[in-house]
Amino acid sequence: MSTGVELRYLIICEEGQMINAGNDSKTVIVQPIINHKVPFVPTQITFSVMAGLTMPDDKHSVNLTFELFSPDNEMIYKNIETVSIPTTPKLQYPIIALGFGLKNVIVRSEGEYTMAMECDGVKIGEQKIRVMKQES
Repeated sequence: MSTGVELRYLIICEEGQMINAGNDSKTVIVQPIINHKVPFVPTQITFSVMAGLTMPDDKHSVNLTFELFSPDNEMIYKNIETVSIPTTPKLQYPIIALGFGLKNVIVRSEGEYTMAMECDGVKIGEQKIRVMKQES
C-alpha cells in the first residue's frame, strides 16, 4: 500500500534548522551523525532529525509517525504529528521539510539504532545510527 508521499531525506544530525530566505526556505544541517561515540553506556544522547517529503497533489493533510528503535528492536521514542499542506500557491514540487530535536534519549546499550518514519500508517523510510562506547 502506498500513500503517494515520498521520503526524500531523513538525516540524523547534531542540529538542524529551517531558515526563511525571502520567498524560499533553506534547510541547514550541522554535523550529520552516522556513529555516536559516548564515554559510557548506559547514557543519554541528544540529536536532531531532519526530514524532507514530496506530496501528491491530492494530499492536504497527513499523519507522520517517527519512531526510534534500540538494537533489540525496543521502541524508545515515538511521536505522531499531523501536517497540513497549504493548497495555495500551487507548487511545482510540493516539498514538506520538517525538523525536530530529541533531548536526553536514554541509550542502554551499544549497537545500531533505527529512526523509522511512517505516513498515514505506512512505513516510508528509515535511517540508522550506531552508538559506540569511546575507547579509553
